[in-house]
Amino acid sequence: MRLRALATIVAFLTLPVTAADSVRIRYFNSYPSMDRSSESGEIEISRRPPVMPPGYAGVETGVDVYFAAISKILADAKIEKDWERSVVHGYFVQVTIDIGGKKVILGSSFNLGAYLDSFPDPDGTNERHRSALAAILKLTAERAQANIPK
Repeated sequence: MRLRALATIVAFLTLPVTAADSVRIRYFNSYPSMDRSSESGEIEISRRPPVMPPGYAGVETGVDVYFAAISKILADAKIEKDWERSVVHGYFVQVTIDIGGKKVILGSSFNLGAYLDSFPDPDGTNERHRSALAAILKLTAERAQANIPK
């Protein structure tokens, strides 16, 4: 009995540990004024995949649904590389997404209390990235709100 328990523990400890997935949002004033306070903030949602012995099935949780939705947003928008656009002296939001070992950074300036800035281009690349960024921000705000105690 002890030998079997020991074998199970050894098998469990030798399983490969996969890296955690994460979405990290940082926002800040890119050019603080001398005559007023400035604000910055950061939120990160991360997921560490379960480590289970062979033959055990994992249970999908809300964080798994969240990361699947983030992956779908990136795939639908065909985002494969970093994208950041900014107006001078504006507020800025940056989202660093790391899923399955693939990392991408999206960032844009925005008007305080309003929308992400738009950067028109002939092929629509900037709009695809801006829309994906907006969707990720919305989804992350909903996920964070769902986990804040009431």
